[in-house]
Amino acid sequence: MNAPSYTPGRIVWRELFTPDIEGSRAFYEDVCGWTIEKEHTGETAYNLIKVGGSAVGGLMPLSPSVHRGVPAHWVSYVSVPDVDEAVAATRTAGGQVLVEPMNAPPMGRLAVIQDPQGGTIAVWKGAQGDPPVAQRPTVGSFFWEHLTTTNPSDARRFYRRVLGWDSVPFEETEGISLFVPGRRPETAGYMMAP
Repeated sequence: MNAPSYTPGRIVWRELFTPDIEGSRAFYEDVCGWTIEKEHTGETAYNLIKVGGSAVGGLMPLSPSVHRGVPAHWVSYVSVPDVDEAVAATRTAGGQVLVEPMNAPPMGRLAVIQDPQGGTIAVWKGAQGDPPVAQRPTVGSFFWEHLTTTNPSDARRFYRRVLGWDSVPFEETEGISLFVPGRRPETAGYMMAP
């Protein structure tokens, strides 16, 4: 059995939190061509997004009674070596912790953090390692993340400290940078000042 493999700084999962699972399922299956299957882990049911047979994300219920006023929203999960260390770095760098570190058995450990300008992302350490990296994106797959921020220089410092992301200029467009995890040649996405 191979040891789990990790690529810290890579976005490895996405979840849609929605008050209407069935409506969201119909919409995304039609628009993106996804297959969304309900899977059971013990007593818990989870709506798994699949593209070409590979799991790429999930749908989570957003209860109107518990999450009053919170609209449907996506959360991206970034692989980190240690969730608790990422949370400590978030606080030191001036960010907020929206969901304290918690175990999600048997899958892994997570927390949800927010940068000083309000950008939200989840930090994740999977028990079985990170999913494999596709050689090239397929139709319907996730492949880019985008942060619009009021303070790109502070955002660069925050994400470098918390997630180890570097940034490089993006062509000639002012205010846009690519995040490059761990100085690798692949890109994670870009940020832009409004």
